[in-house]
Amino acid sequence: MRLRIKILIGFLIIATVLLLAEIWLVYQMNGMEASVENLLESNYQSINATRNMLIALEREDQAVLMLSQGKWDGEKSELNTADALFRSGIKNVLKGHLSPAKKARIDSIRIHYAALKNLWEAPVTGIKKEKNLDWYLTEFKPAVTKVKTILYQLIGIGNQGMYRASLDLKDRVHRIVMPGLVAILAAIIYLFIFDFFIDHYVIHPIVKITKGVRDLLELNKPFEVEVESKDEVAELASQITTLSSKSIFGETQE
Repeated sequence: MRLRIKILIGFLIIATVLLLAEIWLVYQMNGMEASVENLLESNYQSINATRNMLIALEREDQAVLMLSQGKWDGEKSELNTADALFRSGIKNVLKGHLSPAKKARIDSIRIHYAALKNLWEAPVTGIKKEKNLDWYLTEFKPAVTKVKTILYQLIGIGNQGMYRASLDLKDRVHRIVMPGLVAILAAIIYLFIFDFFIDHYVIHPIVKITKGVRDLLELNKPFEVEVESKDEVAELASQITTLSSKSIFGETQE
């Protein structure tokens, strides 16, 4: 095999290993970016929607407190607005990724919120609820607290999801980087092997040929250099051997 082809094959192997490592990294990074981004976005939207539900619940709480004091006309619209905001929050949570724990909390929120809403949907004024702070404290406020508790649990699940996403990101980065490092390490090892090949089959024979030519010219020693390979270097050594033999033979004839 020609020396040029040997060297070219060596560089092609190194380039192929590094190219495959680069392709692997790009492919895995793109997949990781998409999945982690979707997971983080889903949990963020869920947490944000849950916070809006808490705000809506606070508004309902304040409105019912005012209603219990007989201010029905002014607070009824506030209740309807807060109710619409709360139900919108539930819809937004349902759009994201639903784990079993998150789905269970949403179902629980729906049940307890329906019970809460039933307390203020009927008119408050003109009945025993009007100006009855005990009703507000003993019936309505505990119902609000129950829904709030579940909402905070839902936020906790979202935070845990984001934490797990960060751990998953760390694990994926490790799994992505390791094959790349292995490929780079393999390329480095191959470079050492390739360097040994160049030294053994190119540099060392050329040094031997140079010494043989020097001995021939300076000491008139026969050129006897053997090269193991079958390439241009071996051909060069063979041609010099032939040339030196002819020169010595010519001198002998004279």
